[in-house]
Order: sequence, then structure tokens, then C-alpha cells
Amino acid sequence: MVATTRSKSKQNAYLAFHRLPAEVLLAVIEQLLDDEPSLSSCCLVARSWVSLGRICLFRTVTVHSKKGGPDRFEEFLRFLRRADVGRHVRELTLSAPPLGFDPIQVTPLDEDADDVIYHLCTPCSIDTVWRILDYTHNLCAFNFSYLLFTASAIPKTIPTCRPALDDLAIDNCSASNKDARLFYELLCLFSDIGNLCFICGPWEPVVASTLFEARTSLPLIRKLDMYGDYQATTDGTFELLRRSKSLDGALTQILFETTSPTILPAFFSFLPEAAAHLVNLEMKAFGVFCHRPDGTPYAFRFPLLPALRRLALDVDLGLEDDLSERSSCVRNVINVYSYLLSTPSSFPVLTTFDLCVSSGSLAHQTFVHSAWRTDAWRRFGEALVALPAILIINFDLDNTPETTDTLYQGEVWSPEAMMDDFFKQHVTALWDYYCRFRATAASGQGSNQGGLGTSCEEG
Repeated sequence: MVATTRSKSKQNAYLAFHRLPAEVLLAVIEQLLDDEPSLSSCCLVARSWVSLGRICLFRTVTVHSKKGGPDRFEEFLRFLRRADVGRHVRELTLSAPPLGFDPIQVTPLDEDADDVIYHLCTPCSIDTVWRILDYTHNLCAFNFSYLLFTASAIPKTIPTCRPALDDLAIDNCSASNKDARLFYELLCLFSDIGNLCFICGPWEPVVASTLFEARTSLPLIRKLDMYGDYQATTDGTFELLRRSKSLDGALTQILFETTSPTILPAFFSFLPEAAAHLVNLEMKAFGVFCHRPDGTPYAFRFPLLPALRRLALDVDLGLEDDLSERSSCVRNVINVYSYLLSTPSSFPVLTTFDLCVSSGSLAHQTFVHSAWRTDAWRRFGEALVALPAILIINFDLDNTPETTDTLYQGEVWSPEAMMDDFFKQHVTALWDYYCRFRATAASGQGSNQGGLGTSCEEG
């Protein structure tokens, strides 16, 4: 009798569990998003669990295809045709197999890193990408890494409805003959791109005005995150933003990084066109600014940025050079930043300024050494304080250890101890801001009252 009762209780519990609403079951299965074997097992529990398990199992898909091996991208396309899973894919990555090293770091000095990247890339037909999109209508994020895009037969005027993406990332990719036209042919597969991010990749120069002459449909881009060291992708992207009407209010955020002294002027020339609606601007060009002679004014200024709320610039305190040379580079860059910020009326609503500091174990020595016998930091602080709407000034110390074995003024060094002394001695205009931030933080009121602070990410 007892056994029968227990059996019926288990059966009732089993039936009750399987009669739960699909939303509840999905919430349970979603707890296994990072456990692919368990998700696969869930699909075998019952018929009702198959579709729910697939929603999680195929939410994020990565396909690796090796150069010279079978075309895994075409195989994935055939799989999408056979199996009804494409509608579940939210994020898709097409990539060469993981390299396990950074080609730029390991390339000998007598070789071109771009050529190494070019020969590592796996061929990928844009036709294949286009057909994959036919089966992944709910795709939100598309990533490409170390791919060599090959020519396609896609018509210039695409008749079908083009998908919109939240994120499109293109990392270290190129194309046949390094033809940048194929790069833009890929972008034009989409109607709307929330965040376009692309990094490196060797491309041959091309006349930007000729890239979109025959195209009637161009993607709207809302955020741009680009590493611009190539004329073809830099000028071409600026031309795309113009022709797609992204500058009429869609584009509100730009993160621009370059190490090329010939590319940065093109960015400053383009910036006035995007300035009206720009809310967030981050510019990383330390390597370009650092070799300017101390005190030499820079040839460009920021235009009027009537909507800009956040501006971020960078400083590199790394140890590629000796301390004296690195400190001199920092001084030169801070002089340029002071000049760029010397027109407060260009930033009428700027409330947040971030100085992103890439540093190492001797960051404090470089910081202090860069302030010796110069008023560069003093003028930089005065330029920041003069901004009419500034509320928060943040020195973001990246990869800085909380403590080191090096003594700073007789104590084991810490970022906060160094910044306390640094602002007080060398950036006096910011000292009041810094004290106000520390007092507010100590009182537990948060930083809504404004002020200056340091944030550190432990290396």
C-alpha cells in the first residue's frame, strides 16, 4: 500500500512538472546556458522539452573553419536548411580556429604583421553569409574573426528585406586581394547596425567616393567602435556614415583608436560632421600624440559638440621605453590634451571626463616623473575645471596592482596614495574636486554630487 502511494505521488509530481507553463520550464532550462552537455540532455527528456532546449542550446553559436580544410561555413548553412533551429540563434560567430597567440606580438621585426594576418585568414564567401541570414531571422549579434572574404554574386540592390543587428564585430579580417569593397559589401547586407566594431585587418587603399555609387540601400549605424590604421576602412566608413544618413541623428557614440599619424587628421576632419548628435566620444591616440615636441600646439581642435555628455582620452604608462622617455611622452600627450580642451565653449553639456590610463608596475614613477619641471599637468587640470557643465572627472587606472613591493614616499605604494599626493602637488586645479569626491564617497552619498576620483582594475 505504501509503495503504491509513493509510486502514485512520483507519477503525480512527474505529470505536474511536465504540465508547467512553457515559460516556467524555459526559466529552469536557462539556468544551464553555460552547460552545453546538460542542455543536450534536456532535449532528450520529453518531446515538449526539445523546442525549449533548442532555444538555449542554439542561442549562441560559434563555427570554426580551417584554411585548407572543409568549408565548415557551408556545412553550417546546409545544417540550417535541414534543421529548424536557425530561428533560435541570437549570436553567431564565424571564425578561423583559435590561434593561441597574437600575430602582431610574435611577428619578427623584418616581417609585416599584416601579411601574417592575411595568410592566417580562412576564406569565407559573402554569398554564404547572405544565405545564412535567410535562416537566422532573429539574429542580434554577428561576429567575424580572421576571415578572408571572397567575392560574391549578390546584386548591388538587394531585393529581400535586410536584417537589423544590435552588434556587428569584424576582427582581423581581410578580403581577396585586400579589396576593401568586399568589406563594405558585407556591411550592406544589413539595414541597421546598433554597434559596428572592427579591428585591424590589412586593406589596400581605395577611393572612398567610389565605394557606394551603385548602392541604393546602406546600413544605418548608431554606434561606431573602430581601430583605424587603414585609409581604406577609415575613409570608407566615414563615407558610409555620410551616405547612409547615420549623421542625421542615428550615430550618437564613437570609439576611435589609431596609432597612425596619417589617419588621425582624417578623423578630426570628419568629426564636425558627426558632432551635432554625438553623446559619447572616446579617442585613443596616445601613440600619435606622444612624439610631438613639448609645448607645440596641435593642428586640430575639437569642434562644437553640443550634445556630448562623456569624453574619454587615454594615457599609456607602459614600459616599452625607459622611464625618462616614457615620462616625456606622457608630458607631450597631456600638453596636446590641454590644447584640445582649451575651448570650454565646445563642450556646453559635457558632464563626465575619463582619462583611461594603461599602466604597469612602475606607473606611479612615470606619473610623478612626467610632472617634473613642467606645468603640463597644471594646465590640463585648469582646462578640465573650466568646462562649464563638468561633474565627474575620473582617472581610470587599468591593470594597476593595488600594492607593489616598490616604496612610495616611505610606504608600500597604492594607487590612491599616489593619486592623493599627485593631485595635491601637480594638478592643483583638480585638488578641490578630488577632496569633494573623497568626502562624498566617505559619507556614503555616492558620486552624484560630482567630483574627481580614481578607479583601479587589479592587474
